[in-house]
Amino acid sequence: MTALLAHRVHLEDALHNVGNLASLDDIQPFLKSTMDKFELQFCAYHARSLPNAVQPNPLVITTYPDHWLAHYISEGFVYIDPVVIQAEKSVVPIDWRDLDCTPVKVRRMFGEARETGIGAQGLTVCIRGPNHDRALFSVNSSLSDRDWQSMKPELLKEMQVFGHYLHRQVMALHGPAPNHLPLSRREQECLALTTQGRSIKEIARDLKVSPPAVKAYLDSARHKLDAVNKTQAAVIATRRGLI
Repeated sequence: MTALLAHRVHLEDALHNVGNLASLDDIQPFLKSTMDKFELQFCAYHARSLPNAVQPNPLVITTYPDHWLAHYISEGFVYIDPVVIQAEKSVVPIDWRDLDCTPVKVRRMFGEARETGIGAQGLTVCIRGPNHDRALFSVNSSLSDRDWQSMKPELLKEMQVFGHYLHRQVMALHGPAPNHLPLSRREQECLALTTQGRSIKEIARDLKVSPPAVKAYLDSARHKLDAVNKTQAAVIATRRGLI
């Protein structure tokens, strides 16, 4: 069996099996066995936002060593990681070799990753769902530059498909998206101005309406978003892409 045919068989098996996962706890060992079949080193699924989660970064599932993950978190690498930063404004897959790694902190992060045994090659699939859900799926390899470039075109197609199937299963296991009442134009405008630090009186002046009207719009939006105050309502609306 050729390597290309073997990869296609592995992909078909992976897509079939990912739909049979019964809980979120089943995903990590499944990812590890799947990466072994594709002869990849590590992988990570990182949900940046999910429709039924208010907090940012609600789910991270990775096969990276525990000590590296703890170090990554403690050092705050997520705030300078060019993969995460580029993925925020990208819808196309990211080859780590194309990232700007000139900043000192970024060079340090990748250098310490290599010292931990994590290969320099990587691909990240950027996932955008219909319910304002966003996620990243990354795979990693220690192949040489030459072997990586030879493998990448087919791997890119496979991991795009697999990443989206995985995300769909995470969505199903994490819980269905809530049925949100739509925000009116005025509710959106009031919340948007709230994120800019405007007071109710200032919003009323900007929109040329009365302060009681602004308060009514904000109260209505707060109830629709199940928020405890207007500040939380603005945060939820922003994360859901409503404003």
